[in-house]
Amino acid sequence: MKKPINVCSRCGKPRIAVKSWVELIKTYSGEYSITHTINVCPDPECQQKVDTEIAMHKKRVETLMQERQAREEERKKTKKSA
Repeated sequence: MKKPINVCSRCGKPRIAVKSWVELIKTYSGEYSITHTINVCPDPECQQKVDTEIAMHKKRVETLMQERQAREEERKKTKKSA
């Protein structure tokens, strides 16, 4: 079976595993191990652009969540007063 290759979303080059660790999670039915891996693009400029895009996306999602929460609080206030 071939090992899956993680490719860069911008340039298409195979990504490099920089850090990998195993986390053990205990549950009622036993213990599970989860392997985490951080992959980066071998081209530093490309990786910097990817990081910038991810940061912009996270900021946008955070803003949308704050707006949603504000709308929900406003809706609850108007529902109580009616």
